[in-house]
Amino acid sequence: MPIPRTIVEVAEFIPIITFGYLGSSTALDIHSRLVISGSLALIVLVAFHLMKWPINSLALSTNFFLLIEGMAFITKIAYIAPVAAVLLFFRESAVFVVTFFVGIVRTVTSPKGLLDLEGGEPSAVRRGSLYMLLGTCVAFGISMVFRGQLALSAALPFFGLVVLRRVFRDIASRTGATRE
Repeated sequence: MPIPRTIVEVAEFIPIITFGYLGSSTALDIHSRLVISGSLALIVLVAFHLMKWPINSLALSTNFFLLIEGMAFITKIAYIAPVAAVLLFFRESAVFVVTFFVGIVRTVTSPKGLLDLEGGEPSAVRRGSLYMLLGTCVAFGISMVFRGQLALSAALPFFGLVVLRRVFRDIASRTGATRE
C-alpha cells in the first residue's frame, strides 16, 4: 500500500519543523539545533533518494541549508566553515540564499524546474521557475529587513514562496502538465 502524498509532503519538512520547534520550546543553543536538524535533513534526503521519491524544491533547499550548517558544526571541515559562516551571518534569511541556488540549479537542469511540475510545457515551467527565483529574492529582502524576528523573517516569507509555487504550478499546469 503506497504512502499518501500528504504524509510524504510533511516528511519533507520534518527537519525544519524540528528546528523551529527546538528553538521555540527548548533551551537548546543554535549549534545543537543545527546539528540535530541537519542530521534529520540528511536522513530525509537519503531516504527520499533511496525510495526514489521526488522532493519538493522548497523542502530540498531547507534540508540543504540545515545539512550544510549541521555538517559545519559536526565536522569542522575547512571548506564548509566559510559557507556556514556566511549562512550564519544571514541568520534565518540564509534559507532563501540556499533556495535561490537550488532554484537556479533546478531551473537550468530539470524540465520540472523550481515548480517541480512534471510534463509541463517547457516555456511555462521555465517562466514560472524564473518568477519563483524573483519571488525568492523578494522573500530574502523581506527576511533581511525583519532579521531576528523568526515569524516575520522566515515563516512569513517562506509561506509566501509556498503560495507562489502553488500559483505558478497552477498556471503552468493549464498548459497540459500533470502534477506529481
